[in-house]
Amino acid sequence: MNHPSFALRKNSWEDEGVTQEEEDDEIIREVRKARQRLLDEAGDDLHELVERLKRRQSERGLPLVQYPPRRPQGWKEDPPPPPSDPAEPH
Repeated sequence: MNHPSFALRKNSWEDEGVTQEEEDDEIIREVRKARQRLLDEAGDDLHELVERLKRRQSERGLPLVQYPPRRPQGWKEDPPPPPSDPAEPH
């Protein structure tokens, strides 16, 4: 899918800088083909694609797996407040 140079892309999934190894990989080609088919069905609209995938998931009755958010390693729970400026009146 080629867009005119002045048009904004609707998604960032377009293939740029694909290595020959990636081009030759059968699984990558299969995934890209499926991705493009889903995008085509959604009219190249990512919001529509997400809505379709959510509907499909709920119709199939598959459970949504969600994990609680995790803090990055070394994260401080309560960082200290920023130092106050001594020039500011209290």
